[in-house]
Amino acid sequence: MLVSHHYCFAHVVLRGFAHFEPWAVMASLQGPEAPGYLESTWSYAGRHLPVVQRETPEGLTARVRAIDAGLLAVVRMPPPSRPTEAYFAAVAVGYATPVEPSLERIAWVRYFTLERGVDLFGNGAVPILGEWLGLEDGAHLNHGPAAGTDEASFERRILEMLAAG
Repeated sequence: MLVSHHYCFAHVVLRGFAHFEPWAVMASLQGPEAPGYLESTWSYAGRHLPVVQRETPEGLTARVRAIDAGLLAVVRMPPPSRPTEAYFAAVAVGYATPVEPSLERIAWVRYFTLERGVDLFGNGAVPILGEWLGLEDGAHLNHGPAAGTDEASFERRILEMLAAG
């Protein structure tokens, strides 16, 4: 199976940047720079793919919001067409000192995906909540089927997981 541009962006490049330089990613996903950052990161993700495999970033957007003692950035992906491609990716960061929030002092980072999965019984696509652990470990966790493919459900599930620890 060939790795798609879509997969490279969500599961390799953005994930790597989020774990390696979370402060830079969170800053870049906010404000007027966000569209340019997303487009350049998308292009970077496809740089080694044959031209015929490169996809356009149509629909690629980001929204960042404050969460309890941190920030959550949700990236809306172009619609997935194959298994393991993502509907959304999300970066959650927690401040080292919540009373003095600063992207320069981040205590933890978590990276989530809402992926297009396949029902093993032939019932079509199934949304799956995934999580990538840090760069040292690199493990991909499968948190099971998601309630839907909408942003609100994805965000709600992430917030529940963050609250649980």
